[in-house]
Amino acid sequence: MSNQQPAMNKLATYLPQDRRRALAQGKTLPDRAHGSVLFADISGFTPFTEALRHAYGPRRGAEELTNHLDAVYTALIAEVKRYGGSVTGFAGDAITCWFDTADGSAPPRAVACAVALQRAMQAFAEIPLPNGEMGQLTIKIGIATGEVRRLVVGDGAHYWLDVLVGETVNHTAVAEQLAATREILLDTATIHALGETITLSDWRTHAETAQRFGLLAHFTAPPPPSPAPPLPELDEETTRPWLTPLVYEREKTGHALLQTDFRPCVALFVRFVGIDYEADTAADQLNQFIRPLQAILAHYEGTLIDLTFGDKGSYAYINFGALSIHEDDARRAVKTALRLRELARTLSFLEPLQIGITSGVLRTGAYGGITRRHYGALGDEVNVAARLMSTAVAGDILVSQDVYQATQSDFLFEPQTHLHLKGKTAPIPVYRLTATQPTHPSPLHEPAYALPMVGREAELATITHKLDLVAGGASQIVSLVGEAGLGKSRLAAEVLRLAHGRGFASYGGACQADGLNTPYLVWKQIWVSFFGLESTQPPAEQIRHLRQQVRRYAPERENALPLLGRLLDLPLPENRFTEGLEPKSRQTALHALLEDCLKQACAASPLLILIEDLHWIDAPSHDLLVELAQSCVAYPLFFLLVYRPTDLPRLQAPRLEARPNFTPLPLAALNEMEARQMIQAKLNQLYPNRASEIVPALVQTLLVRAEGN
Repeated sequence: MSNQQPAMNKLATYLPQDRRRALAQGKTLPDRAHGSVLFADISGFTPFTEALRHAYGPRRGAEELTNHLDAVYTALIAEVKRYGGSVTGFAGDAITCWFDTADGSAPPRAVACAVALQRAMQAFAEIPLPNGEMGQLTIKIGIATGEVRRLVVGDGAHYWLDVLVGETVNHTAVAEQLAATREILLDTATIHALGETITLSDWRTHAETAQRFGLLAHFTAPPPPSPAPPLPELDEETTRPWLTPLVYEREKTGHALLQTDFRPCVALFVRFVGIDYEADTAADQLNQFIRPLQAILAHYEGTLIDLTFGDKGSYAYINFGALSIHEDDARRAVKTALRLRELARTLSFLEPLQIGITSGVLRTGAYGGITRRHYGALGDEVNVAARLMSTAVAGDILVSQDVYQATQSDFLFEPQTHLHLKGKTAPIPVYRLTATQPTHPSPLHEPAYALPMVGREAELATITHKLDLVAGGASQIVSLVGEAGLGKSRLAAEVLRLAHGRGFASYGGACQADGLNTPYLVWKQIWVSFFGLESTQPPAEQIRHLRQQVRRYAPERENALPLLGRLLDLPLPENRFTEGLEPKSRQTALHALLEDCLKQACAASPLLILIEDLHWIDAPSHDLLVELAQSCVAYPLFFLLVYRPTDLPRLQAPRLEARPNFTPLPLAALNEMEARQMIQAKLNQLYPNRASEIVPALVQTLLVRAEGN
């Protein structure tokens, strides 16, 4: 049935049911409302997910998980609908539901729904697995009654967020924490509203707040089901502003990523405290944090998965990789964390943030019932990220070992005490982010590879010839073009080795996916190294050294020195020459200065300029590359450009490719013999004492799975 829904109905399922009705009627939901909040948390999905993955493999396991997820949430959401409630939010495996007093007596309906939810979960108490074991899913529920705030926050340029907040919501979070599996805990307001129609078997008291909750034993007078009217359809124009851009695009196109899958992701949890959600200023203060957060995520292509409000503050779960994978997702997450920390420092009402970041394989995709769905990215690493967040001291950013290893070249970290986590056999390493890694001026050094170069004989022969031409005074441009995993970086390292053996000096940088709109991003790395600037030195000392270098390489261009300020992030004051220049003239003068410096350096030794990930180059950087390639054609200068095939418009016009000294080297997959040779060498490296035990079948299996990469 769900597969037959029209596209616009599918879009509307990402909205709470009551919000959907209000939009159809052209109404707004009240800012303050009275009713009951039900928080239901499903336990057992993480081990159940792992069991399915091990039993069926990643692909089939994901398909099986999708079936079970939808079955569970369809059953639960159907009961919420039967008693006139709305699912206002998802948080991991949990759902938050709202029963408005305006729709009838809320506490009896909420408690009757809770009993029905527990009854519905009995169908999932024992789920047979292929290995003969049983998977087990259970639920625990907290209910609180009182006033809530229903806020719409966010930037319309991105998307709106429908949030349910207030002390009543916080009480349900406390109740859920105190509840054991299969239990229903009620706050005192709900208990008083139901009177003698309920029987309690126990009382639980929260140690910190002294709040009391009763454990429901029996509900003797449940109301009959009171389902709300059928949900109206919404047109796309009405629904679109409430959806994250990527969910919208994938639902519109029926993208397979909306199906449950196991994907490498980075999970970031951030706790923010200081907003009084009972105050009239709540919406404005929340917007002061959420709107810039949306802009930051748009820049780094992260996704806000969950926004949760509880007794110990509010937190956002942000994911990198669930909907759009990047090789540098860990770096993007750390940069996002730094931006958020700085944002919080500008908001006087917020306490310093606590942030935790991990990476690993998560189950991702849309899940839910026919009338209400959510996009999630869940798994063990999400739980670890949440623990890192709660462990972090206010103002700190804690990361897991995988994130540390992926970003240590860009950021500085301090090891922390290992963290003991429930379900982990050993404590996990934790690192605290301290600063951005300072840049140190140094020529490029070829990376050390333990294995010899395999294949690429034809490419290396061409490159060797081009290096010889450059050594003779004729500039050359060589591009290494290929998809990820084909060995572009390995071949580039071999080019560096060959160039250094011929006496070349080398400088290089890498473009970044989030730097398409950052002028001269890749060239900053190159020129900082070229001029020998040390970022740990005071700016005045760097400027003094830079002036000496300009006098050395291009003394007649010293009046253009202030133009280097933006390129090198140095506070260089304008002078008479530069302050009157129009933007185009400033660019011309800057490029002329850099050109003269490069030409003078070529007089001492041939140079190699390496630009990696050219498919992410910003426009000013590309303009400078083209101009230097044109003006330095008679100088010993070797440009090595490394990139994937791309549709980036600025790379479509053959500004470089049309030059007679341009040589493209498209990389294909290794042939079978080369791939077999590489696999065998790697296995010998990993198991040096067991080389004779490596069976040909293992090599063949790896060969098939590697597909030439």
